[in-house]
Amino acid sequence: MVKSISLSQRERSFYIHTEPNGSPKAEMRTYHLHDDFEIYFLIEGARQYLVNDVRYPIKSQSLVFINRNIAHKTTNLNNTYHHRIVMNFRQSIIPANSLYLINILFRKSPTVVTLSDQDTALLYQLTRQIQNEYKHARSDSSLYIQTLLVQFLILSKRLYETQRGSIPAKDYNQPAEPLITRIMKYIHENIEKNLSLPQISQVFHISEHHLCRLFNKETGSTVVQYINAVRINEAKRLLLETSNLVKEISKKVGYSNHAHFCRVFKQQTGCSPSSFRYKQKGSYE
Repeated sequence: MVKSISLSQRERSFYIHTEPNGSPKAEMRTYHLHDDFEIYFLIEGARQYLVNDVRYPIKSQSLVFINRNIAHKTTNLNNTYHHRIVMNFRQSIIPANSLYLINILFRKSPTVVTLSDQDTALLYQLTRQIQNEYKHARSDSSLYIQTLLVQFLILSKRLYETQRGSIPAKDYNQPAEPLITRIMKYIHENIEKNLSLPQISQVFHISEHHLCRLFNKETGSTVVQYINAVRINEAKRLLLETSNLVKEISKKVGYSNHAHFCRVFKQQTGCSPSSFRYKQKGSYE
């Protein structure tokens, strides 16, 4: 049973992280979910993916594709060191003519693809190029990362389709999604709406008291705190990646009162939305 769950938040639409010498003791204490897609590239070693308490052993030279808003975590397997690369991205950075790749690779998450030595070398080279652009941001780095990522997805999709035709699907008897996960997904997917305790309670046919107690027990935060955290994180992304006015952004993330949005934003970040945009954009340019 999923005992606790946390929200992973990123301020940008793309993220990449490498762990070249991961300890066998490296364990994620709690399940987490995020409103972006995840690609887990295990180059060496062995790990175990847990998705809603179902265990998926992952061997070296494998790819794992995790859909957004899916509760998951990784744990040690076989007490070995591991080398892995994780990429997270929003759907917004994928061109419209390439969205079919998302549907194929992430729809039945988790999707696991095994790699040959040649496949591993090719995909690793792509991730090295992506990492270089991510680390040394240039004026056209976003476009180049997008191009490399789509290439990575196309190669992965071709490998997946080849393996899907020759390897029988495993029946993991995956249980129903936990209530807390469904509530968190609902918040993510309806963040622009007027979310409230009574409204969410009605959607899930539970009392407000039960909703508050469950949410605090499983996440360590209140429902209102969580809603604000998701909204402010999305506001940060829009401030950094768009030229929308602050008033427009406040409405896009569900705040009907602009002054209240600015007040909550400052409470969580220590500065106003305009100051955040100026400071952060300056650091990336």
